[in-house]
This record gives sequence, structure tokens and C-alpha cells, in this order.
Amino acid sequence: MVLARDPESLAVLAQQEVQIPTGSATPAKLTVALQPIQVLANEQLFVRLRLIDGAPITLGTSVLGNEHWDDAMPVRIDGKDPFYDWYKGLSSSSDSLMQLYNNDDPSKWQLLHTWLEEVDYIVLSSNRLYGSIVRLPQRYPLTVAYYKALFDGSLGFELTAEFVSFPSLGACQFEDQEAPFTIPLARYTTSRSCSIPYPVAEEAFSVYDHPRVLIFAKTAAYSRERVEMLLPLSLIDTAVWMTPKQATRETGGDGTPLVMDTETREVQEGGGTWSSMFNRTALQNRYPVLAVLLWWLVLTLLSWLAFPWMMLLFPALRDRGYGLARMLGLLLWAYPAWLLASLHVVRHTQALLWILLLVWTLMTALLLRRRWNEVREFWRERWPDLLRIEIVFAVLYVGWVLVRYANPDFYHLVTGGEKPMDLAYLNAVIKSSWFPPYDPWFAGGEMNYYYFGFVLIGSLIKATGIIPGVAYNLAIPTLFAMTGTGAYTLAANLATGGRDATPGSVRRARRAGIWAVAMVVLLGNLGEIQLLLKGLAEVGNVQFESLIPGYQLLVSAASGFWKVVVKGQTLPFRPEWWYWNATRIIPAGPGEGAGPINEFPLFTFLYGDLHAHAISLPLTQVALGIALQWGLRPTAQWRSRANSVITDAWSFFRRALPLLVLAGLVAGALQATNTWDYPTYLALMSVGFLLPLLFPKHSALAVSPSEATDTWQLHFPYYQLVTPLLIWGFAAMLFHPFTSNYIAIYGEIGAWTGRRTMAGEYFLIHGQFVLSLVLLAVAQARVMLCHLRQNLTVAPWKELLAVTVGTLLLTLTLLFVGVKIAWIVIPLGVIAALLVLNPGQQPHWRVFWFWVGTALTITLVVELVVLKGDLGRMNTVFKPYMQVWMLFAITAAVAQERLWSFFWSGKDTADVRLEQWFSGRRVWLGDAILSILLLLLLLGALYPVFAIPAKLRDRWVSAAPNSLDGSQSLAFAQHYENGTSLSLAPDLALINWIQDHIAGSPAIMEMNAAVEYITWGNRVSIYTGLPSVVGWRWHQVQQRMVMPAGTVELRQADVRAFYDTADPQIARMILQQYQIAYVVLTPYEQMLMAPEGMEKFDNMVAWGWLEKLYDQNGARLYKVTQ
Repeated sequence: MVLARDPESLAVLAQQEVQIPTGSATPAKLTVALQPIQVLANEQLFVRLRLIDGAPITLGTSVLGNEHWDDAMPVRIDGKDPFYDWYKGLSSSSDSLMQLYNNDDPSKWQLLHTWLEEVDYIVLSSNRLYGSIVRLPQRYPLTVAYYKALFDGSLGFELTAEFVSFPSLGACQFEDQEAPFTIPLARYTTSRSCSIPYPVAEEAFSVYDHPRVLIFAKTAAYSRERVEMLLPLSLIDTAVWMTPKQATRETGGDGTPLVMDTETREVQEGGGTWSSMFNRTALQNRYPVLAVLLWWLVLTLLSWLAFPWMMLLFPALRDRGYGLARMLGLLLWAYPAWLLASLHVVRHTQALLWILLLVWTLMTALLLRRRWNEVREFWRERWPDLLRIEIVFAVLYVGWVLVRYANPDFYHLVTGGEKPMDLAYLNAVIKSSWFPPYDPWFAGGEMNYYYFGFVLIGSLIKATGIIPGVAYNLAIPTLFAMTGTGAYTLAANLATGGRDATPGSVRRARRAGIWAVAMVVLLGNLGEIQLLLKGLAEVGNVQFESLIPGYQLLVSAASGFWKVVVKGQTLPFRPEWWYWNATRIIPAGPGEGAGPINEFPLFTFLYGDLHAHAISLPLTQVALGIALQWGLRPTAQWRSRANSVITDAWSFFRRALPLLVLAGLVAGALQATNTWDYPTYLALMSVGFLLPLLFPKHSALAVSPSEATDTWQLHFPYYQLVTPLLIWGFAAMLFHPFTSNYIAIYGEIGAWTGRRTMAGEYFLIHGQFVLSLVLLAVAQARVMLCHLRQNLTVAPWKELLAVTVGTLLLTLTLLFVGVKIAWIVIPLGVIAALLVLNPGQQPHWRVFWFWVGTALTITLVVELVVLKGDLGRMNTVFKPYMQVWMLFAITAAVAQERLWSFFWSGKDTADVRLEQWFSGRRVWLGDAILSILLLLLLLGALYPVFAIPAKLRDRWVSAAPNSLDGSQSLAFAQHYENGTSLSLAPDLALINWIQDHIAGSPAIMEMNAAVEYITWGNRVSIYTGLPSVVGWRWHQVQQRMVMPAGTVELRQADVRAFYDTADPQIARMILQQYQIAYVVLTPYEQMLMAPEGMEKFDNMVAWGWLEKLYDQNGARLYKVTQ
């Protein structure tokens, strides 16, 4: 080894022969002692190594692990870059740096392990990464665990050097660096012994001006096994992408997200006494018929209180939106009570609800007094319309009450769904004094869910005093009936354009309304015929090969039909297939999990989950009613006096303000009820306003240019374009108490590259709608082209050719990338867009085709993108497809009415488009079209024919009597779990006792569900609403991903430890940790817990730590006394 002043080693300063050990598989450090030399300032020296003898060796520096987005050490000085030129970086990293800001995913986990294997030193040149990443533990659970292990030494690295230059005064320094981890003592440090704490400096100082540089060296304690133990792959299972704003939006008093502060918890646990709200001996709770009638009466009262105001807000609708009155009345009544409780002004009680109802009654009375003549005249002219809507509601409501009466159960071992969660959350909302409500499945926590729908239903329950077990089964028929009447109103007005009553328009409105009721809530998709064909083919089992697609299936099905009908063979179906399989038409691809859900309203209400999407259905119809009101009767003032824009703007906003506020209220309510609906219906309301503004020809307020004089001028009201922003602003303002506390977990969109919907599957889901829309679109498009050719001097052939070529290219492109439905969606969507843009289009048809185009766009979007974290795009299809069903069903109802009226009677010539298009073809073409439409309707009707009886038969306990109380089946139930059969009658008796005797809403300890949906855990919190330590694991994990990873699992382990331990001290510590007031011990807990854990309960009673309050049939309830 030679040290010289020149590269050729001519001017040698020192030299030494060195023995280098060989045979080691790991790198070894080489230390060479040279005699002292004199080095001049700015002198450059060179080291030269020459191999004299032995095997070849490789020389290199230590591997430094610098972090990206920070300064790589050693830093560049005098044009020299030691890190990149001399020292080795990470060969396993694309930029030689540790890329720790990358999202925690499997690839990063693998890279981090590789980096740790390769590195010799880890250099933190500032706290930029470890000071910021730790603020997002839900996004970086793996990285936070890495830093924790690095700083506490468990990773196998030690802090070998620390360089600081804090502001100082004398011998003391002011330590202003953020340090989320304890900084260990370094072997070498420039830190002063006197350190004075100082407020944390911002990044300009802590990263750029005087950063703390830390160098960690790998030690002999490091091993790959240690790393795999400290940083397992499971850490990334709960990683969820979110912004710092999302992660820090809501915290409890101790800074923990979604946890109530002490004062709030005291109020919540002190209120909501079940027995003070519900009297089992009250008439409505003793006689179910009275409960049905009382519920109906209160809803009707709310609709009558809302309707006089709706007459002011919906003047363009022929019935003033009466079919929407119940939902809107419920919203206008429940919202003020919720707002007062959310602002912690007044607690949410029965008294508050009845006071608000009284105030609203007085306000409505004053309005009626001022406008009595108008109301009386409207009633005299339109009472048949209102009566028909009431009849529709009565039939649907009573009919579905009978359905729930036949199968009211809240639990089913196989197909119970999420009714247990819905009931638990509904009970918690009813019992909550403040909002957000407490979480019944996370004691001490706030509910991080779009819960406002439960507020709507819970307000009715609270006010009527009907016990929740019955009221739940009244809420489902109510939503079913409100959705039906809402569909009636929307279709009736969409079909007639809200024109004044004429014999023809009344008939069209009535027919379209009935069609809409059937298509929205009474019919299913075409999936039932697929189930039948496959089942019959399996029975028939005729095997042969055919070149004709589907021929062998039809032959086998025909043979199976003969065997089933004549020979009495049974179809090889599980009981739930009749109502379940039609909602799972789109299969999942390999590794995609359960796959998409294509639910529709009839299944939703038949299945009976009081879930967010079910409650929001009638609310979405109110949004459509607002959009239709604006589309039919625009508020745009197209004529005004010269130089009076400010006056016009003031006049417009003064007149439009009530409906704008209502639109904001509805949009905000949708966000808080079912967030998926918020963007779609906000857009529909916004565009509904803009459509007549952009196409003013048919506006009643527009004037022709010939009417303009020197006094009046025509101008475009640009100020009205801010209306969508106003709707959004009102929504944000009115529901700020919700959005400021709700933390959305999933919000990032990604490209979908998995299995997409096939055209046949698309037709099975939407076919009964699409065909009628296609026929009407073709007819109206042809007439539009004829009018353009007649009215324009030069026919727009170039433009039409460009549109045609563009449509073809877009369709082919999408087909090429695998979007199989493109040949249906794109052509029909383009035609719908052209019909919207048609200058001569009538307002209601413009709204009609915009709704059709929106539905088509949604079905296309879910083929291209997916919500990240939504495995198999389950919810990405599910929630938007509910919106698609609503839009398709209402518009298809109008299309069906047009087509059937034209082809069936031939007398309805109001739609000249059909007359012009089908002239001369009516007889033969009409028969063919009606036959196909009738066939599709019959296929859609197969679902209610088979599904409803199947669901009524598929009860958890077949021996349980019919009832409206979903909890009563527990008295007859035997539950099978863990190889044991348990009678649940003792549980029901305990639940009833708790409801009648426990004051407030204190936290309880009970065994949680080991497997969601099918096990019996958490039943006390479900049926009483009392908060338990932890509920269904995955539901809580989803709603609490902002909390540290493992929080939910830790609670599960603590519950298990409480019951299993034989040590009363440990059990007492767990009770104190979660502030538990009552302990549940039934045969269910005893079946799952360790036998040695039983003895501690008697000891804790003997020592005065517990008091036994209830002990019947093996079920016990203890009160925590100390």
C-alpha cells in the first residue's frame, strides 16, 4: 500500500505491506498504520494498492444508507461529491437512496429488508422524513415501526455519531428539533451538556439551517431474522393512503383520533336511558297494528307540514313534488335537532323533537294563512293526483309491512347480512345525546361512519316511542314506499314536462308514474332467468356438442323443465339463491375476492339491511326532484333593463335562494347518509340548473329578439354560473358538523385492470331498461336530423360525420382495451348527448336524456377506475349501480309509457317523434317491439315471483312465530358455534332486563364476534346499543384506520384476556382501562373462554370489585363497583 502525492506514486510519502485475510463471505474492514507525514494545505493525496500475491480481492467503502428528499452525506464540498463519487450507496435502490416516502406496500417491504441487509451505516441528515412520516401512522405503519426499532436499538444499529448546531447561549444550547423518538446517546456528539427545551422549529430551520445529523452503524446484533420479526409483512395489511388533513381532522382530548374527550363521554354515557324513551306497556308497543298506524300517521303529518313549502319550491312540477313530501318532511324535521345536538347546544331528546315539530306546525299554519286561496285552488284541481300518490304509498307500505311481518329476523347464520351492525348503530344513534354519536362497537370512541340516515330513522323512533325491534321493521317498508312514491312523482313530471293538466297529460303522467313504481321497486333484473336456465340444464343434463351458441343449454333446460314440472324433481338450489344470485351477476376475476355487487332496490328492501344505501334512495329522489324543477322551470332571467346586471343578480339570488339552500341541504344530507351518492347527485342538481340556462329557447322567462326594445336588453346571466358553487357551499356549511368529524378512509382512485363486465352480463342487469331507451333514442334522433335538415340552409353533414367517426373510434378503442360494454354505452351515450344539445329540444326531454347519459357514463366509469382498497371493485360497482338503476328505471318508465301508448292504442299522437319515425310501420313493427318489451318485463318479474317467497321461507328459526319485532325470534333460537348448541332465550331475557333497568349508555364488557356476520358475539351491544369494548373486527378496522395499526386487534386480545385470565388483578386492570361499567357473562362467554377464567368472577364479587345484578338461566350481569 502506497501513499503518494501523485497518481503514479512517484513522490511516495509512506508505504506498508499488508496481510489481508481471505476466505470470509462477508466484507471485512482493513486498517493500515502508516508513519506520520506532513500534509500541505489544499494538497491532494493518492492511495495506491498493489496485489503482490494471493487471490484477487475487491475493495470498497462502507455502504451508506442516505434518505431521499434530503441531503446525502457526506455533502458536496469544493466541487467534490464524496457520496456519489467515492462512497457506495445502495445498489438495490434506483437512486442509491432509501426511498422511505414511498407508500407502504409489499414492494417497499421487500426493498426495506434488502436495504437493511446491504447498508453499513444509516445516515439521517435531518428529521425531514422521520419527523413527518410518524404523523401518518395509518399510511406508514411499516415505516413508523422501522424508525421506532432503529432509534430504540432493537433493529441492530447503534447511534455512532451526532452532529448538532442548535442556537446557543454560553454553555447552553436551545434544542428546537422535533424528535418523535427518543434520541439515544451517541458514541460521538457535538451536543452540549446543557440543553434547554425550546419550541419546535419549522422546516426552514430544522432541515436547512441547523439540522441534527444522526449516523447509525450496523452492529453484531443485527440479523435478517430480527428484522423479519420486528418488521413483518403483516404491518402493511392495514396501511391506507390518506392526507395529513384527513389523518388529523378529528382527535379526542388526548390527541387520539375518533375518541371522545372526557366531558363528551360523560354526557353520552349519562344519556339515552332506554326505559325513559320506550315503554313496553304503551299501546303502540302492545299492539303492532297501532305501531304501524302511528308510524304512518307521523310520516303523513310530516309530509303535510312539508307540502305547503314545496308548493313554493317546486312550481314547475304538476303535483309540486308531493311524492317526495314524506322524505323531505322527515329531513326538514330531523335536521334542526341534529344540528343543535351536533353543536352541543341542546341534547337530542324526545322533547326536542316534539318541540321542533310544534314550531314547524305553527310556521306552516302561518304560511297556509297567507296562501290559503292558492292552496285551496291547487287542491281542488289536483286532488286526484295527490290521492293516487297516497294510494301508491299505502299499498307499498302495508304490503311490505306484511313482508317484514313474515320474516322480521335480525340474524341469520348464513345470510344475515349487516342487520346486526345496522341495528347496533341505529340504537347508538337513538341513545346519543350529542353528535357524532358514540360508537357501540368501540367503547369511548366516536362513530366514524356516514350515520345521518340513522338520525332520520332514529328521530321517528324516538318521537313515536316504538321499540327499535319493531321500528326497524317499519323503517324498511317506509323506505320502500317512499322510494315508490318518489319514482311515481319523478316519472309523472318527466313524462309530461310539468305542463298544466289536460286529459292527455294526466293520463300520460299516471301511466308513467305506475311504470316507474314497477321498474324502480317492484321488478328485478334479468338474472333470475339465468339462474333458472342453469338449474334446469343441470337437472336435464343433456350432453352433446353444437356449433350454435347456447343451443345445448336450451335443450338441457327444456329437458330439465320436463323433469321438474312433470316428474317432480327439485332444482339444485340453495334457499338463498332465489333472491341472492341476481345481485352477483358479474363474476370476479382470479384473485379478485368476492367480486362486484349489482344490487337493486327490490333486493335491498327484501334483504332488509337498514344500510346507508337503502336510507338514501328516497333522498336521492328529492335531489332528482330539485334537478327536474330547475330543468322544467328555469330561474334564469334572460331579459332585464339596460345596465341592471347587479339588480338582476340580486333579484335572481333572492328568488332562487330557498331552492339553493334546499339543494345544499339535500346534497349535504346525502354526503352524511351515503357518501357515494354525494358527487353524483350534486352534479345532477347543478347541471339540472345549468341546462335551461344554456338552452333558453323553451324558457317561460325568455324573450325573443324581436321583443327587445331600447328599455329591455338580452344578455347572458353569467352570475348564475356560480349556482353549483353555492349548492356545494351550502352543503358544506349546513353539514360542517359532520364533515369536520368524519374521516374518509378510502378516497384514492386508481385504474382498473382486472376482469370487466361482459356485454351479456350488462344486458342481464340493465336490459329491461336499455332496449326501450334505445328505441326512443333512435326515434328522437331521426326526427332531430330531419328538423336540422329542414331548418338549416346547409345540412351539418361534416359535423355529423365527425361525430360518427369519433364515436366509432372511441368504441373500438375501448373494446380494444377490454371494455366489452363499449358498443352499447358509447353509441347510446353519444345519441343522448346530441339529444341534450338539440337546440329544439323540449326542457323535460333535455333533462330526460341528460339522466340517461349520466347513467351510461357511470356504467362506463366503473369499468375504467376503481376505488383503491376496494378488492374486486365490490363497492365501486355496487354503490354507483344503485344510482344507475334509479336513473335508468325512471327514464325507462317514461320510455315504456311512450312506446306502449303509441303501439298499443295508436291514439296518442302527442309524441310526434314516434309518429314520424314509425309511420307506416306501426302494425308489424309495433307487435314485434311490444312482444320483446313484454318478454323483458316478464323476465324482470320473475325475480319478485321467486325471490320474495324464498326470502320469507328462509328464516333463521322456522318455528318462530310471525311478528314485527325482529328480536323475538331469539326466544326460539338455537345457535351453533364452536361445536356447541346454545339456546338464546337466556340472552333475550338478559337483553330485555338491561333495556329496562340500566340507566344511561355505559360501556359493557362482552365477548366480541370471532367471525363477522355468522357468530353470536356483540349481541348485547347490537340489541341494546350499549357500547362494548370492540365489535366486528373488519368493520372497525375500516372505520378506524387513522388510529395506530393493531388498535382493534389489541382490544380483541384484551377482551379475550379478560375472560380467559384467572387473575382478578389483570381482569380489573382491563376493566379500568376501557372504563367498563357492566360485565356480561352468559353461556356464550363460558363456551368460548378458558375454564380457569370463571373463578375470578366470584373472587371479584367477594372483594367488592363486582356486584352481581342479574343471574337467570346461566346468564349473568355484573356491575363494576371499583
